[in-house]
Amino acid sequence: MRYEEFKITEAALVTLSPANMLSKPGRFDNLINNIKTGKPLYTVDGTEVIIAPKEAPRLIDLEKNGEFKGRGIVLQGKDGQKYPLTGFLKTKEFGGQAIPPGSSVQTTEISKEAAALKPSNIGIVDRQIQAADLHSEIMGATYKVQEAGDVVKEMSQTIASGQNPTIPVNDLGKGIVAAINDYAGEYLGVQALIQGTSSFPNKDAFTKWLGNDVKNLVLVFPEAANAPLADSYALINPDTGHQLNISSKGKGGGAPPSISSLKVPKGFREKTNYSTAIDFIDLVKGEGVYGTGQPKPTTISQPFIAMNLIYKSNPKAIDSKFHKFLPWSLSSINEIIASRKTKEQLPQYQKLWAGRLEKSRALDYGKLTYVVKEEVMRAINDGDLPGFDAVVLEILGYNFIQQDAKVVRGVMNFTTQWPAKLNAKVTVETKAGATDPTKGSFSFKLHF
Repeated sequence: MRYEEFKITEAALVTLSPANMLSKPGRFDNLINNIKTGKPLYTVDGTEVIIAPKEAPRLIDLEKNGEFKGRGIVLQGKDGQKYPLTGFLKTKEFGGQAIPPGSSVQTTEISKEAAALKPSNIGIVDRQIQAADLHSEIMGATYKVQEAGDVVKEMSQTIASGQNPTIPVNDLGKGIVAAINDYAGEYLGVQALIQGTSSFPNKDAFTKWLGNDVKNLVLVFPEAANAPLADSYALINPDTGHQLNISSKGKGGGAPPSISSLKVPKGFREKTNYSTAIDFIDLVKGEGVYGTGQPKPTTISQPFIAMNLIYKSNPKAIDSKFHKFLPWSLSSINEIIASRKTKEQLPQYQKLWAGRLEKSRALDYGKLTYVVKEEVMRAINDGDLPGFDAVVLEILGYNFIQQDAKVVRGVMNFTTQWPAKLNAKVTVETKAGATDPTKGSFSFKLHF
């Protein structure tokens, strides 16, 4: 059994720490005995390390003096190298489930985390994978727990043959079963979609919208748990970054990482109640009447153009203090951008941030861009951009697949829902501030 390298996000669950060693009687004593008898510890990459015997009395003194704490405890190996305590596996003798290389272990003893079936554990994250190759990627991966890996590969092979796979629940521990359901299901569900074994009532309409075969997509499984809310995404057009987000655990929704990844379905532009919202989306994407020809950097010009857009549709949505400057002319926007380099003050606009940013070290162009961007976000998030929530949720639904897996009497059944039905509040946000208004464009966030 080989131990595959754990990513930092999982390492905290399977490595030693002073707090862990002292939380239960016997763990610290086991560490001391291991050092005295020359029993090895194992690093997170599977390297066997024998700690120098002289470290035992030193650690005992640290513990007696209350200094055995924090993340700074370092042990010297017999090889003369220094090893942080937090770099060693938390094996069973220390209250963990990590499995040393070459160890035999009963599957009933393995926890869901120790089964290591996340996409990051099997090495398929943060890289592009041809959809048609996902099955071979799963079959060729190296699994930390051989028993779990064998089951996953057998399930993948069953899906490839056009059938729903079974989980031998009675032969596996609860931890492995849970890991298959919650973690392996992320990529097995996507494989079921690609292979056509998933129940997909709206498949014909989806294929027509996609304009391509799902086997021609390029898949990415992001390692970060919060980026995006979907478990994976498929690049419809790798050159443009246009992507289809996939929730393969039935989480009930999510959002693409940026507005530029959205594809407005045909027919949406004919809906008059969506026109202003779609104009805003085009603006952020750099397309259409409002988005084409924006002065650069667009992260500065966009807020002013967006305010023009909202003001034209609903003048009362914008605070009256801005009205004398609206609509912002192209020459005014260019002058504001130019002051970024000249560092000239803009006294004609200072009333717009009066009482708020006088103590800020930001230049006037930054303060102005910030308050304009802030006002645009407030207006949209207060519901003053007609149809915004509805159109974004509907577009997200078309750009989002919910891939569900349900185990019935040991058989894993897959279903695909598209367009996804999302029930959420949509807000517009930005990372930019007055001192650096170019930091980011408008972004979207879903609140479920």
